Amino acid sequence: MKIFLDTANVNEIKEGVALGVVDGVTTNPSLAAKEKKPFRPLVEEICSIVPGDVSLEVVATDFEGMIKEGAELAQVAPNVVVKCPLTADGLKAVKYLTGKGIRVNQTLCFSATQALLSAKAGAYYISPFLGRLDDIAHVGMDLVRDICEIYRVQGFKTQVLAASIRNPLHVIDAAKAGAHVATMPFSVLQQLMKHPLTDIGLGRRLVLDEIFDLSLYRALHAVAPPDLRRTLEALIPVETRHVAFWQKFFGLEHVTRLDAGRRLRLALIIAACRIFGASAIHIVLEAIEVHGVQKYLDVWQRYGDGPLGPAVREVLEDEFKHEDAVVTGEADRRINPEKVRNVFLGLNDGLVEILGAVSGFFAAFNSTVAVITAGFTVGVAGALSMAAGAYIGAGSEAELRETEDARRRFLGETVTSEAAESPLGAAAIVGIGYFVGAVVPVLPVVFGARTVLPTVVTGGAMIIAVSAIVAFISGMNVRRRIALNVVITGLAVIVTYVLGLLTKKLLGVEI
Repeated sequence: MKIFLDTANVNEIKEGVALGVVDGVTTNPSLAAKEKKPFRPLVEEICSIVPGDVSLEVVATDFEGMIKEGAELAQVAPNVVVKCPLTADGLKAVKYLTGKGIRVNQTLCFSATQALLSAKAGAYYISPFLGRLDDIAHVGMDLVRDICEIYRVQGFKTQVLAASIRNPLHVIDAAKAGAHVATMPFSVLQQLMKHPLTDIGLGRRLVLDEIFDLSLYRALHAVAPPDLRRTLEALIPVETRHVAFWQKFFGLEHVTRLDAGRRLRLALIIAACRIFGASAIHIVLEAIEVHGVQKYLDVWQRYGDGPLGPAVREVLEDEFKHEDAVVTGEADRRINPEKVRNVFLGLNDGLVEILGAVSGFFAAFNSTVAVITAGFTVGVAGALSMAAGAYIGAGSEAELRETEDARRRFLGETVTSEAAESPLGAAAIVGIGYFVGAVVPVLPVVFGARTVLPTVVTGGAMIIAVSAIVAFISGMNVRRRIALNVVITGLAVIVTYVLGLLTKKLLGVEI
């Protein structure tokens, strides 16, 4: 069964088409008028978005008016189907327009006899209105079943388009009855994707995440310096409200304890913050809040249009303010989080590149001394190259900022630019990070490894750890980042190892 959207709202249509399940659209003059846009450009845009048929309805009620409007609507786009009401003139219009090669959707069908006449006139679609029949104490779905049976027995080609659908049960019943198409409001399409068990799974994850954040804030409060304690004291009541809200929202008041995975993550983060102090706490709080905003936006997409939308919006706005308090409320940071990211990104680059290089060296060389020498040489060269690039980039950025600031001062404008990062500092951060990452794959060989396996295991473990840290402090999906980095590294190791073997065989390298 095809799924059509009954709307003229372009945003709803785009979102529905993006899901990959919407096959067409039905509209009417009332729906088009709600959009407060010129009719022709609106329907042309709709037809360009929708992959299948778009039903555009005539306004006229007489035969001459319907065939005139129908011919004009058919010129809008090749996927237009003209909608005509099921009246005597409407039947005549169907016969006429069909004879001209124009497809017609006969709408406002309320009886099987009407549907029979419409099929004989040559309608491409027949649209029985289920909801309106249900409104007057008739079973609208019985009409769909009758029409489908008549068309099947008689061999009519007219497709049954179940219309005036009010809820997901209408959609299911229409599919079971044999309807070719069900057209529905966007809200009903959204309801089709929801299920209580899905919501419970999402709710459990959300509640546990909120309990994790609250537990983290409370634990950090015990080890944080005074200025950060004040920030945490403001955040803890906010997070407490969030936990209570989501427990009630999903009916999960009994979920109060973290699972083993989250307890381990909490312990590791607290340990890191104890070791590295206030700077680490700043970075962790920023990362937690970035992840929180992304998580809440996902929830808003799912529940924002529902009856609990206002409550979800209130919590979401609270979270945005919550995030701003952490990200912008504390300016005195000993270490810029961007610099920390650069360190770990340098580590990541060094790990991936030198792990691949060492794998190739193992394949090409017989001597571990040669592997160590080549590995360190390439690591140093790579670190210097990365540092030089960072130095040039930071220097160029500083010059551009100075020029822009000078221009603004000349014009009498207020200059509020932050101090540019030192080129030497940027070079040191990136270069050192790269070199430390480059050393890791070589260390197993220094300590006696004779095959590539210990190097791959050690480097792989470090890549997983570094990928997790980079993803966490950057607000990325941790699992996706780890998987992507592991795949990239694996390909690098395989390719370089094969190249090393080919070099040894084809060039006769013996070292």
